[in-house]
Amino acid sequence: IALKRRADDERRTRMANFPYIKTLADFDWGFQPSVPRGLVEQLATLEFIDRGAQRRPASNDIDPPAVNTSLMDLGSRDAFD
Repeated sequence: IALKRRADDERRTRMANFPYIKTLADFDWGFQPSVPRGLVEQLATLEFIDRGAQRRPASNDIDPPAVNTSLMDLGSRDAFD
C-alpha cells in the first residue's frame, strides 16, 4: 500500500508541473527568523485535523438555524398594508 501511495504522490507531483519540489527541510529558517519553526512543523503533521474531528458535535447535537425575524416583520407589514 505504501508503494502505491508513493507512486500516486509522484504521479500527481509530475502532473502538477511544479518547477521544483521544496520541503520544510529545504526552508531557510535563518532567512525568515520571525516564522515560528516549531509551530510550522507542528502544523505540518496535520494532527489538528484529527483533533478537530474528535471535537466536532454530531449533526443531531447542533441547534436548528434561527428564524430571521426581520424577514418575518417585513412579511407581516405587507399583510397589513
